[in-house]
Amino acid sequence: MAKRPSFQFYPGDWLRDRVAYCSIAAQGLWLRMMIIMHDNDPYGYLTFGSDPMPEKAIAQACGVGMSEYRNLLQELDAAGVPSRRSDGALFSRRMVKDEEERQSSAERMRKSRRTSAQQERNTAATTGAHEDEDEGEEEKSLSSGEGSGEGPIDGDPWGKPQKVYHKPDAEAVSVAAIRDEASRRALNPHLPEVSGMLRDFGFNVSNAAKYGASLNATPERVRWLCGEAKRLAEAGKIAEPIGYVIAGIRDAKDPDPGPAVETSAQRRTRVLTENAKKIWKDET
Repeated sequence: MAKRPSFQFYPGDWLRDRVAYCSIAAQGLWLRMMIIMHDNDPYGYLTFGSDPMPEKAIAQACGVGMSEYRNLLQELDAAGVPSRRSDGALFSRRMVKDEEERQSSAERMRKSRRTSAQQERNTAATTGAHEDEDEGEEEKSLSSGEGSGEGPIDGDPWGKPQKVYHKPDAEAVSVAAIRDEASRRALNPHLPEVSGMLRDFGFNVSNAAKYGASLNATPERVRWLCGEAKRLAEAGKIAEPIGYVIAGIRDAKDPDPGPAVETSAQRRTRVLTENAKKIWKDET
């Protein structure tokens, strides 16, 4: 584990500890010894490897003579400030305890990250399995002529055999409720590009698909939001850049350098008109 560049010093604890009743020279010696302990391995001990550090080496490192070192150390021992291992190595109880808590906390964080990563992989695998099932059901429905909804989005609006996606209105149904990839793409044809941008920014797989399906999530808008969030976070003006991007996708009133967002009703009308023109041209 990497060494800490500094250690925590609590003035209140120092003043309440028995070391505060020692002479200023003894306090200075103990502080210098703590600095050496901080830079040592194992942390909090005065050792050379696994062996206790000799008195002469400690005195030289602290900048005092042997006679003065022994007198000041005797004063510290009388106050119960330093502790000793069974082999006589000096150590700081507080520093050893802090290092144990630090390593324990770091291990908990590593386990938490591994658990979160595994949960994301499991969620992605489950979502993929559901999408495969939904596509199979959709193909069965199309081959049998079944279907319901407001009408086809692509293809011939007069009922010629075609593969269609029946989608709910984007303003009336939460994007979070739309599970399969086909329905998401019906809402936002730029989903693959946008979700990739969101994942690169730090979104997990499910949230990248969820917010990338919004009609507000145009590539231009998401690119601008991610850049703006990064800039504001670096400037210390926002603490949650991902939350800023989510809010920007949800709120179409934010400044958007991209093209105007097309609503679901507008898109439906445009697609039907284009298909009608195409059929008319083919028949004539």
